[in-house]
Amino acid sequence: MIIGVDPSEPMLKLAAAKVNKAGISDRINLFHGLTNQLPLEPIYDGATCILVLHFLPDDGSKLELLMSISQRLKPGSPLVLVSLYGDKDAVEFQLITEALKKHFLNKGGTPEEFREFQEGFDKIPIVPEDRIKELLNEAGFQQVTHFFTTYHFGGWFATLK
Repeated sequence: MIIGVDPSEPMLKLAAAKVNKAGISDRINLFHGLTNQLPLEPIYDGATCILVLHFLPDDGSKLELLMSISQRLKPGSPLVLVSLYGDKDAVEFQLITEALKKHFLNKGGTPEEFREFQEGFDKIPIVPEDRIKELLNEAGFQQVTHFFTTYHFGGWFATLK
């Protein structure tokens, strides 16, 4: 059984429609809430955390989310994490942002649309890759492997100790 967790009712409705369309509703349970509201037992064989971590401030909230996942996994279970990441002050970050802008404009986006995107993006509390690895380790994960990058998005695979 797979459990999908989301605090957003509209996202769960969208997920339910896709699950029903795929004909797999007998294998998927959708939970309206947060991971820390799930039973506090290590019963899950694996987890994903995709496009969530970067929205949380690094004031303990990022670690709290990762801990709420690790506490519910069986030892040795995998986690796949995908998040925005980077050091916004680094030259490399600015170069990647320029490449993203060119891609956006080449795909038909307007400069105004990109400015609006940039304004929203600037408010997201992303952290550098070293901090993501540190957070994963603090939450009890090991063998953290960066397996994916596109612009400012990265993917990491880790295993619970």
